Amino acid sequence: MTRVSAKRRMQYRYSAVNQGMRNLLRDNPWPDFDYGSIEPFVLPLGSSRAAGIDLILAAIADHNVVTMVEIGVFVGGRSRRWLDSQEDLVVIGVDMWDYDWDDYVAEAAKFPTGSWGISDLSDTEIKEIGGHLRQHGNFRVCMNNLDAYRDRFFPVRRIASEALTNLKDRHIAVDLIYVDGFRRSTDLEKAHELFPDAILCGENWQWPDSEGRLAMQEIVKTFAAVNGLEVETSEQVWVLRKPTAKADLNLTTAANQGLTNLRRDNPWPEFDHGTIKPFHLSLDGNGQAGREIIEKILIDKDIKTMVEVGVFLGGSARQWLKCKKDLLVIGVDPWNHNWADYLADASKDPVQSRSFSAFTETEVAEIVTNIRDHGNFQVALNNMREFQDRFVPVRRFSPEALVYLKARQIDVELIYIDAFKRSLDLEKAYELYPDAILCGDDWLWPDANGKLVMQDIVKAFAAAHGFEVESKRQSWVLHKPAA
Repeated sequence: MTRVSAKRRMQYRYSAVNQGMRNLLRDNPWPDFDYGSIEPFVLPLGSSRAAGIDLILAAIADHNVVTMVEIGVFVGGRSRRWLDSQEDLVVIGVDMWDYDWDDYVAEAAKFPTGSWGISDLSDTEIKEIGGHLRQHGNFRVCMNNLDAYRDRFFPVRRIASEALTNLKDRHIAVDLIYVDGFRRSTDLEKAHELFPDAILCGENWQWPDSEGRLAMQEIVKTFAAVNGLEVETSEQVWVLRKPTAKADLNLTTAANQGLTNLRRDNPWPEFDHGTIKPFHLSLDGNGQAGREIIEKILIDKDIKTMVEVGVFLGGSARQWLKCKKDLLVIGVDPWNHNWADYLADASKDPVQSRSFSAFTETEVAEIVTNIRDHGNFQVALNNMREFQDRFVPVRRFSPEALVYLKARQIDVELIYIDAFKRSLDLEKAYELYPDAILCGDDWLWPDANGKLVMQDIVKAFAAAHGFEVESKRQSWVLHKPAA
């Protein structure tokens, strides 16, 4: 792609936003400091060299990015990479630069070599950096590191959502937004709302929280699914892209190939099936969940392929597969964390314990031990082993998994939702599969305040889209009204 000269690009951009950009410069001055009195340094937490950052540099170059926003600047390591990559790029750096980072840097230096990008520095240099941060503060030290880019780096000391709103109010044109701040969905949602044409990207793809969850992955995948975007990743870095148009294919052939590839790409786990005993545990009050209305739909409508969102340990999936011998169930569940403690507690709960009435205390203890030892996924699939030819496990979150299935042209006739109690899953299922029957669980499930959340969600959705609701105990089905 031919790049316009730096002078012409900046003239155009300043002309377009004019007073807004000038006022941004005026209202966000650099701090008073004896620049050069301390040696600038490069300290990107993530890796000094890699972390997949070339993916962002390619996006900047390929899309002719003029102005980008970086949320979470730290001490300017990444900012220098962006600014070095294109001589006419403007970076608006958003960070509060508050608290004291000297102790944080010292602690980060103790992590395994290479994991934080500090391994290139000596103990003396790390100590010196900590001293500068303690004496001069995060903001001054960061700006000193970026002094050579003073004409192209604009510091904005605000929290992310507030800063983005401020930029929008000033009519600042933003081409790319890089998120490396807090791991929360609100930053992404606000960025997309205010700058819908900007490229969204960021870091922390493989960053685990205190519970081992890859929080940013979950946030980005869900956001991408809701907004019809594709995710490209490289090490710690991710970029959201609008999907490219694909040529029409023979749908039957494509669907068959899609299902073949789905099985290929979502294999059963390697496990010595038979070393532990399968069991049927469905949290339905020991068969009192009204699931017969779902079974009736499966038979009456001759359903061949269904998606179950929220498989747990396979109790309901086994029920569907036993009900109809030619049914294929695509089970969607991340099967993350470990459910051993949850089951131990549920077996003693006055209400939930009804689902365990078919088990002795010894059997419950054995189930808990097996899950603790082998994990949710292994145990769940061991329970499903007699249906291996008709059950496909997809370890993804919804609604991202539904987008994944649609992209593979999987023909889905019924979607059963038994996961998070939120409207998002219903809305996305209907958008992607408008002809599929929508149904699910938790009709009588109360939240901490006694509110029947799923009822409210389903009723509101039905009213908005002209459906009639059938319910029985915990189960519900949406029907299109008879003509």
